[in-house]
Amino acid sequence: MNHKVFVSLVCVAFSVGAYAQTKTTLTAETANNTSACSSSKYNGSGTADPSYCTVSQVSQLTTASANTNAQTQILNPFGHVSSKTIKASYLYSGATTRIISAYQPWFGPEGSSYPDCAYYGAGGNTTISLHPCTGYSENVAATVAKQHTTMHTVGFTDVSPDWYGNCNGSGCNNGSPQTFLNQTVVTEAADLAGRAAGYLYLMIMIDKGLIQSGMTATSYSGASPGCPAATATTACVITALEAAYDYIDHNWGRQTYYSKDPVSGYPMTLTFLTESDFPNVTWTGTGGVWPTLKSYMAKYATPYKVVQEWTGSFGEVDGTYIWPQPLTYNNSYPGSQFCWAWPGYNDSTGECESYDYISSYYTLAQENSGIQMGSFYVGFDGSNNNYNHNMLARQCGQLFDFLGQAISTAGYSSSKQLPWVLAATWNDYGEGTNIENGVDNCWRVPSPTISSTTVKWSSAAVSGQSSYVGNDTVDHFRIWYGSGAGDLTLSQDNIAPKTYCTSGLTECSFNLSNATYPPPAGQTWYIYVEQIGAALMFDQINGGGNGNGGPVQYTPPL
Repeated sequence: MNHKVFVSLVCVAFSVGAYAQTKTTLTAETANNTSACSSSKYNGSGTADPSYCTVSQVSQLTTASANTNAQTQILNPFGHVSSKTIKASYLYSGATTRIISAYQPWFGPEGSSYPDCAYYGAGGNTTISLHPCTGYSENVAATVAKQHTTMHTVGFTDVSPDWYGNCNGSGCNNGSPQTFLNQTVVTEAADLAGRAAGYLYLMIMIDKGLIQSGMTATSYSGASPGCPAATATTACVITALEAAYDYIDHNWGRQTYYSKDPVSGYPMTLTFLTESDFPNVTWTGTGGVWPTLKSYMAKYATPYKVVQEWTGSFGEVDGTYIWPQPLTYNNSYPGSQFCWAWPGYNDSTGECESYDYISSYYTLAQENSGIQMGSFYVGFDGSNNNYNHNMLARQCGQLFDFLGQAISTAGYSSSKQLPWVLAATWNDYGEGTNIENGVDNCWRVPSPTISSTTVKWSSAAVSGQSSYVGNDTVDHFRIWYGSGAGDLTLSQDNIAPKTYCTSGLTECSFNLSNATYPPPAGQTWYIYVEQIGAALMFDQINGGGNGNGGPVQYTPPL
């Protein structure tokens, strides 16, 4: 359901903006407004929401049941997500930063031959090697369109699908055709081609799986047989990447919707591979992969920029990005889940190691001439997959604010711009980095009280989460009035916590007689206070369930 857009018209003396009066419903303000599936037809019952959701979903996917001390217990809560943008909520004033959504294109419907998925219940299922079912197929145009619309709404400027190439099953080295994943990117490109210019740009991320699988021959490039990581040669990797860039250049790279480096004007690509996974391959220097690939790109109209994960050095590519660095989780020493800046945790002292991966990157990146690409991520929990059980706590959404502050602390500003930020990830439910469905900031709105014409309320932490909530995850409040039958009419918007609330959101108050639209006299109304989250956070409203209080009655004086 579409989120309401409020048009700011004038400002009044108490610094709360005026606007065209809005009418809506309690259902609309609490409904799923994301592209994620919040209900399902699992076992043939239920209602699909959004409509393209098919047979099942990640139903209350949680951390593994053994992780009793994990702060983030529920990995896919659903709610009504704030329409505030990432730039407005977390970046410095005047930021022109491009914000990339790292996107996983492999979620298929349950029961498909490839890629299949599995239903995960509460408590996890560590015996399953398949990704959890999301309820949608990434190949479906409606799914992709809603995802792109949602990304754009919250401020993403680019989308970067993790691409495994075009291997169609005949000769794929690892036996897994990449047809489904490639079709998802084709579907994305088709959707973006129909959007207004600059709506959202496509930026391909080349996964190491492309090198391992190989590339199917096309009319403009030869085939690559694929390069098993342990035995891959330099020549094999070069052949695979040359075929991959030919494919990108022929199909996407010269289109108006494809992402370009604003400095050079060259098209952008990311890579997701660890060079050390290919022990027999020479990556740099004479005859190495990167110099050879750059020479090969001379045949294109312009070369492609190559940006890879930063691991402490900048190598011979064009830039680097930050990626989440979760630590191994031990339920007996749970403090490691709060080591957001990597690389370690001392069990004996209960403290994170002093080295700061994030601030070190920003310092060194500014000394380097390459492309600088910071990061946002919600957390990490690999307890339900079969390859990575590391963990970073979400801490009720405060990780976003932490990462935003790291950017400002590093000295980026309107006069010293950070060009790019990569959000990892949009929809990886198997590693708990999913931001598609929003983030619970663990605040709820108890029942307000009325004293004369003043409504008073507070924000209360979800049980057990009071140590993890943060004021900065709340953007502002709205006050609505209604008949009690579910209808809502906006009385006041843009009620700033710093002006109208005490520290810790323990008490907020607003005089309804000063509202832009005071509830009309002559009848009794029900008053609702809506808490609008910072970008990607859930909105909450009393009367809307989900642990919030009920509405309060108010009879305006004549």
